Amino acid sequence: MDIIQTQMGGKKLLHEGYEYHLNKEVGDKIYWKCVKRKFCKGRAITQNGSLIISNQHSHSPNIDDCETKKLMQAIRTKSCQSEAPSSAIVKECMSQVPIEIARKLPKQESLSRSVRRYRKKNLIYEDLTLTTRGEEFLLFQNDEVQIYSTA
Repeated sequence: MDIIQTQMGGKKLLHEGYEYHLNKEVGDKIYWKCVKRKFCKGRAITQNGSLIISNQHSHSPNIDDCETKKLMQAIRTKSCQSEAPSSAIVKECMSQVPIEIARKLPKQESLSRSVRRYRKKNLIYEDLTLTTRGEEFLLFQNDEVQIYSTA
């Protein structure tokens, strides 16, 4: 069971070749729907790290597709954590992937370009973090929130 972040910032659950979109969160329970929700009634619930399949799927699992999504998540994560060249990040992540999955991925140049785009989207320029007097303006930043303040 893996929970990854989508390109749009949402959550996706990957389990045994099936993909689930976040449906809703109620207390400590998270409800998930199969990504093929028009044709499949597959549902799952996670609570405190344990998974309960509430409805079975009406289609076969696609393990390669799930592994591809995990790799893309790893590439995005490393692109934020490392200042290494985009091609080095892609090569490092690709070296850990079986050949069957590597065949289904985009070309290495396309993956490198997506790393550069992801970095550019999440980049905050240094001059935008300071006030006109040179004081710190950006107090805190993570993947979900940025906090700005002046005294």
